[in-house]
Amino acid sequence: MEPILSKQEIADLLRTLQKDGAVYPGPEPARAQEIISAHVEINLLELPADSQKKLDIPNFNLIIDRFRSSFGRSLSHYLQKRVSFEIIDFHQLPFSAYLPDQDPHKTTGLLSLKPLSSGCLLNYDSHLWFLVLEKLLGGFSGAASNPSDRSPTRLELSLLKASMELACRAIEQAFIPILQVRSRVIDTASEERVHSFASSDALMAIYRFQAVIEEDAGVLELVFPIDSLVPHRSSLEKLTQLQKFENKNWPENIRKGLTATPVTVIAQTCSIDLSIQQILDLSVGDILPIPHDPDSSVEILVEGVPKFSGLPGQQNHNKNVKILNAYQ
Repeated sequence: MEPILSKQEIADLLRTLQKDGAVYPGPEPARAQEIISAHVEINLLELPADSQKKLDIPNFNLIIDRFRSSFGRSLSHYLQKRVSFEIIDFHQLPFSAYLPDQDPHKTTGLLSLKPLSSGCLLNYDSHLWFLVLEKLLGGFSGAASNPSDRSPTRLELSLLKASMELACRAIEQAFIPILQVRSRVIDTASEERVHSFASSDALMAIYRFQAVIEEDAGVLELVFPIDSLVPHRSSLEKLTQLQKFENKNWPENIRKGLTATPVTVIAQTCSIDLSIQQILDLSVGDILPIPHDPDSSVEILVEGVPKFSGLPGQQNHNKNVKILNAYQ
């Protein structure tokens, strides 16, 4: 169909209508720099700490350091290899943000932490779990230099679970300064079990360690829900606080403690001087001359220092020393 009006005719018609006041020209579109918004500008760098969802758990790094040291010793003994753990990093993430960033072939242990409200996750990356098994079963060094391209079998998981129980003991030791914790491996968790460990918005404290076993290394990860640690915040704060002497009798308590300290007391008849060669020439049956009168006094030494003189004797068939003088 042919158009009823040409473009030029339409333009002429619009100009005529505008001149007569029948059509009002619309406002010109605003330029980008002239756009005015009624919304308040927000600077993400100036958001208050609460909105950034970061929670400070004071001194928890001391608990982590105790765990690192204790687990290193126990795993060294278990594998009969030199083992050490060094902190790589620490960060906080919502559980939903933590889950996607995972090694698909890692091994995860779900640990209970009674009486805390939640347990924790212990992760061996694909380097570490294969390395632990290699050392446990006597494999050659270097075989685990590349990460495993598979998940562990059921039998391998049962062997790895034993090493995770050692981590439970290390966690119990680490928490002793603030709380008596009982820990055990509930499950070497499947992916479904891990996803149900916490709510998606729960904030997690994530600690990563480099696990060095002889010349090889992997990554160990320890994950705590921060909500389970918050009730023990005050106990953690006290870990580095100097305790004040509120008992004014502390000098007397120290004095009593010192008086109960055991010391070594020796009754010495005399001393003789011998050359090194004479000592080397001594043999069983040799007789050493002692320049001491049996009826003369002996020296009584306290921790090697002469303090008294005394006279040796016997009473009720027991040998003894009677104190005669006290030295200044």
